Amino acid sequence: MNSILVVVANLLVIGALLWLFDVLYRAYRLDLLRFHIFRARDDLFLAAERGEIAFEDRAYGMTRQMLNGMIRYAHVLGLWRAVALILFQRRTADIKELERFWASYGEAIKALPLHSRKQVMRAMAEAHVAILSYLCHTSLLLFPFVFVGKWMIRLASRVSGFARIARKAIPAQAKQIFDHQAYEIGA
Repeated sequence: MNSILVVVANLLVIGALLWLFDVLYRAYRLDLLRFHIFRARDDLFLAAERGEIAFEDRAYGMTRQMLNGMIRYAHVLGLWRAVALILFQRRTADIKELERFWASYGEAIKALPLHSRKQVMRAMAEAHVAILSYLCHTSLLLFPFVFVGKWMIRLASRVSGFARIARKAIPAQAKQIFDHQAYEIGA
């Protein structure tokens, strides 16, 4: 009887954790994704407002339209859907239409001056990084690796911070003594 209660309690805890991850955490990450894409789109608009790119440029319009589509359909995005889209794109999509679109977009970008091209490419890069981050953070398969990786980076940053403090705290002459002793030991 006691072991059944333990199993039921564990199942309830696992269910609660999955619900937190699947409902609340994914909603948070979706809001964060949309925020980053909105910010990329707003930065592009501000660049156009400053005159760094013309509102009438075809690349500007196409990029804004893609960013708007990313914002609008972000809720259907998921790792497995993205993988399936990549794998089966050749079978489900109109390849000629895709090639025409990317050729047209490439020509529109090439027609821009360098400073304008950088603004468009920066906006798209920010959106792509936000999408990749969303996919990694919301995948039940990748989330543990992302979580552990982030903590490892934070720990490494703390360790390097302590090393920086230690280097400043140890006088130069003491460092030379330690280095000389290390040299003697190594010889």
